[in-house]
Amino acid sequence: MSKKDKKIVLFDIDNTLIDSEKIGRLCTKKIVQACNTSNEKFEKILNRYVKSLNSSTDFNPDELSELLTDNFKVSSILLKKIIFEKKDSYYKSLFTETVEVLEKLKKKCILGIFSEGQKKYQITKLINSGIFKFFDNNYIGIYRRKLKKKVIDSLPFGAIVVDDKKYVVEELLKRKDLTVYWLDRQKSDEGLGLNRISSLNEVVKKVLG
Repeated sequence: MSKKDKKIVLFDIDNTLIDSEKIGRLCTKKIVQACNTSNEKFEKILNRYVKSLNSSTDFNPDELSELLTDNFKVSSILLKKIIFEKKDSYYKSLFTETVEVLEKLKKKCILGIFSEGQKKYQITKLINSGIFKFFDNNYIGIYRRKLKKKVIDSLPFGAIVVDDKKYVVEELLKRKDLTVYWLDRQKSDEGLGLNRISSLNEVVKKVLG
């Protein structure tokens, strides 16, 4: 099968391929130890920082590291090393089916990313978790606001998109050429009529048959 005949499958990152809450928990444990502080004091600083952001997608670990350095007099280099270089926090946070699903799909599809957030941090998640290799560099899209019209309009014609956020799925469905799957791991009662799946394994069945 030539490249032009392959289906393009785009994945969100957070809570689609990787459990981002688990990454947070694992990194927090190491950061608290490095800062020689309590979880409560760390959470207070973290919450203050998060509240200062216009959107959660503006979260920048470099900024947080500098803030923690100011408050706890710990090396920002050490904190950034914990966040960006300690790979175990990332590969331990992959959903159990992620790697197997990507391996199967890559054999017959072009895989890409349609994600939101600070680009350096999002790429770090892909690299440190070991899944960056599955994606075509030409189809890695990471945006601060991925639902802007110009971003949605730039998605490849006929692409398949997998995302865990219902509001994202609903917005993308306005483009009739896209096939969009809502990854609802919680199996909620909402979203009737959407292409809802509860596991990435279902993407393989739907895309490859």
